[in-house]
Amino acid sequence: MKATVTTAPLNTVSRATIGDRSTRRLVRFTKPSTITGMRSLDCRSAILVTGMSGTGKSTALEALGHRTVDTDDPGWIVEVGTDHGGEPMWDLDRMSVLLSGHRQGWLFVSGCVTNQASVYDRFDAVVLLSAPVDVILSRVMDRANPFGSEPQHRAQIASDVAEFEPRPRAGAGHEIVTTLPVDQVVVALERIATYRARNRPPNLLSER
Repeated sequence: MKATVTTAPLNTVSRATIGDRSTRRLVRFTKPSTITGMRSLDCRSAILVTGMSGTGKSTALEALGHRTVDTDDPGWIVEVGTDHGGEPMWDLDRMSVLLSGHRQGWLFVSGCVTNQASVYDRFDAVVLLSAPVDVILSRVMDRANPFGSEPQHRAQIASDVAEFEPRPRAGAGHEIVTTLPVDQVVVALERIATYRARNRPPNLLSER
């Protein structure tokens, strides 16, 4: 199966398929020397990495050599009462403090919760990580997070992908299909951060 990487805003979609020359150009464009050159004080971007469980958010963050926040870690989630019971959502006050305080370099935040859309405008880009359901279910059987180890977990994950993935997909400006090797996922994320840092309006930081 070929995987597709969306490396530009969806209103000006630029797609690259594994094995095509365009993908190899993507990798060369974001070689380490190029990425290092973007790590100056005036190149600031905050990127939300979202996607369903098993799409590789935590793996991507672990491989990124930048400031990262995994909102699955303690302290970022609060339980909010709904008609269907408790719903895990971001602590928006804490998220606001994080984004307001980020003044230089690249910040990658990962998570997938129902209230994340309320702060999309605080991020320079929203990136959806996706994968075929069979790949997701295979991954969640063997990971540190115990959710996915039981058949009922995997049935829930498959159901959630079908029902809920359209929500983060609708808000994302970029998509990376994570059947790519993790180093190529990292390259794609860094390229998005580079693009956003270079194309940031001069007054954007002061408006945040």
